[in-house]
Amino acid sequence: MRLTFSPQSLFTWNYWVTGQDIIGAIEFNVGKDSGQIVLGSTAYAIHQDSQSGEWRLLANNTVQASACRFGSNTHSFEVTYGHQRLSLRSGRFGGTALTIHRQDGTLLGDIRPNSLVNRKAKLHCSPEIGVLIQLFLFWLTALMWQRTSHPHAYFRSGC
Repeated sequence: MRLTFSPQSLFTWNYWVTGQDIIGAIEFNVGKDSGQIVLGSTAYAIHQDSQSGEWRLLANNTVQASACRFGSNTHSFEVTYGHQRLSLRSGRFGGTALTIHRQDGTLLGDIRPNSLVNRKAKLHCSPEIGVLIQLFLFWLTALMWQRTSHPHAYFRSGC
């Protein structure tokens, strides 16, 4: 499956999502590590727990997925949903592209910008990962891109 992400404006990190009959949005709350995913007419909240530092994807206050940074690499996340565990990792030499792996290390997809000069991006992923989880993976990636674009920005510790 392939999803395309286009910035909603020059002044925000919010994105429009398009793909095979999929219309949605990725949104960030200003000044916070939280936001939402809009898929069709349904909005899913994303909040960061102040104690653990874990991000949670919620539908009607029910956790759909959770993510936390792992290791000393602030560009890598461990994502859990249902009984599945994925890792979202930056490339070996850093950079803005991230890869999606199953717990056993199998490569399932990647997220990469179209170019270095704009914020458009593409996500290629195995269909075994549902669209909502793919959008959550992109939300985490865009959060990382947003944080690294500001030299004074940092990730909170946690997880």
